[in-house]
Amino acid sequence: MKQRTFLLPGICAVMLMIVTVSLVLWQSKDAHAQGIPARYTAPYADVTLSPPIAEAIQNGGSRFYTLAFVIDGGNCKASWAGLPLTYEPVQSIVSTVRNAGGDVIASFGGASGVELALVCPSVSALQAQYQAVIDQYHFTHLDFDIEGGALGYADKNDLRNKAIAALQRANPGLKISFTLPVMPSGLTQYGLDMLKNAVQNGVDINIVNVMAMDYYNGTTDMGQAAIDAANSTYSQLQSIIPGMSWAKIGVTPMIGVNDDRSEIFTTQDAQELVSFAQQKQLGMLSFWSIARDRACSSTGQLSPTCSGVQQSPFAFSQIFGSYGGGGGTPTTPTPTKTTTPTPTQTVTPTSTPQTTWQAGTAYKVGDRVLYNGVTYICLQAHTALPGWEPPNVPALWKPA
Repeated sequence: MKQRTFLLPGICAVMLMIVTVSLVLWQSKDAHAQGIPARYTAPYADVTLSPPIAEAIQNGGSRFYTLAFVIDGGNCKASWAGLPLTYEPVQSIVSTVRNAGGDVIASFGGASGVELALVCPSVSALQAQYQAVIDQYHFTHLDFDIEGGALGYADKNDLRNKAIAALQRANPGLKISFTLPVMPSGLTQYGLDMLKNAVQNGVDINIVNVMAMDYYNGTTDMGQAAIDAANSTYSQLQSIIPGMSWAKIGVTPMIGVNDDRSEIFTTQDAQELVSFAQQKQLGMLSFWSIARDRACSSTGQLSPTCSGVQQSPFAFSQIFGSYGGGGGTPTTPTPTKTTTPTPTQTVTPTSTPQTTWQAGTAYKVGDRVLYNGVTYICLQAHTALPGWEPPNVPALWKPA
């Protein structure tokens, strides 16, 4: 909590002048962003977790970051996870990165909160909110993380894509990436349909970024699974995106222990993925998230602020940063092969329990729920929101 300070009128006037000049300088400085190269690493940074970006850059991490997430703050108004666009910690992150010679990307959507396209009533209203974010921070790259129930609304996907296409016309050179759920076998049909609609609406897609995480299918070799997902997605997009090349593929794993605790992405997996990216010249690498790039107090933990695996601080940042956009000289050399920790043993029931569907509940793949007398099976891990009732979102549920 900030302390309340009382100032004399004359001092107030001086302070007002200083603040005004500071704001002008901040806006002018950020207006001249360094730009993002054709191939880059841009780890996700949850802006609500005080991400240690300055330390990551100093320790050899990337100079480019994806800020998460812009969602609806109420009544079709863009916000940082419900906080104002002028949220001071975001301003500080942007300045830190750009002062280090890097740049930032704004990511819209994510797994939690309400995605703007679900509430904005028109293309023009949605475009205006996207533009407000661009104007506030002079973004040249926008990412749209579309997952969960949001991916299953064809009409909202069409609305979003029309707004993005109009946004690109109004901002020449604006780069757009779509971040989508994936399996080692490739994108879901809902993801492919959304991309087809984007192309039909005239969106110039720079990157299709696959979330190589949370498969909930017994996958244990997470490095190879990420590579398989990239290969499968590349094949799927040949007939969808004009001029498709490896430069249009991005891969984002969840470092360390995943939400499915049997899935563990190690530093060795990261090295394998970087080698693959170098071989294919992928457009982008990322990971979720920079706040997790340190060891927990014990291995096997699942936490938003540590990885749950044995590692030195910023070990993943150093490995991924070597692909594109690395920062300063790391204080610790690239880590050696780590031992995969054994997560805390849990007892798996012989059958998946069935409960009544309820908003606000986190569901994983295979969960069974009862809704209006019908049993449904979960297809994608998600946290249920009002309006995401099983019969309304076939991307998330199918009748048993």
